[in-house]
Amino acid sequence: MTLASGVPSPIPAAQTPMQQDDIDHSFSAPEMQKIGAFLDASTDAMGFDETLGLIAGICSAPTMIMPSTWLSVVLGEHVFESVQEAQEINTLFLRFHNQVNDSLLNEQRTIPPASLDDEQLADWCGGYLEAVGMDDVWRQDKNTLPTLLPIGILSGEVPITGLKGHDGKIIEDDSEYRAQARESLPERIADLHQYWTEWRCQQMASQKPITQSKPQRNGPCPCGSGAKYKKCCGR
Repeated sequence: MTLASGVPSPIPAAQTPMQQDDIDHSFSAPEMQKIGAFLDASTDAMGFDETLGLIAGICSAPTMIMPSTWLSVVLGEHVFESVQEAQEINTLFLRFHNQVNDSLLNEQRTIPPASLDDEQLADWCGGYLEAVGMDDVWRQDKNTLPTLLPIGILSGEVPITGLKGHDGKIIEDDSEYRAQARESLPERIADLHQYWTEWRCQQMASQKPITQSKPQRNGPCPCGSGAKYKKCCGR
């Protein structure tokens, strides 16, 4: 994956210095439109809704998936016109990631957006499941499978037509199940995020203590969530 200038894509952080304020300040609707326009125009990057689902899954993953890893999945073989463009787009993605992470940490039931139609929601769910597959711990965990089921149904990756339903009858029309899955989806996404947040905090608490300074409340949480300590394990 290369830029027109020969610089790898996505650009390593060392080659595209970003101020923390550039990443932390709030994300606007025009900037969301800019991300959408970029993805729509690229023949190599992921689709818009799939990308949004992937980022929601990345924010909930039990282990930290580095931006260089998930940005490579989002961007694919896209070739940027310049280093400046690459820095701008990467910064937008990182800031959107932080906004989604804050929404999940604040237990807002707004993910995914209710405005998505069935096709868009299928893409969103497919992106979320791709994030699940990128995390070894999550991929091997069986406890979350029931919670992931509605996401699989809505993505089309888990067909249920022909299977036995709750009433023991063969499912010939899955529309009722899909409607139920859609209605429960924001709650399921919040539950998965909470499950793995608690898991990370338990993992951190079970580690042998080492000599180090106490985490700063406004600093990154040592559990690896990517959130500030005061909004994660420091609450």
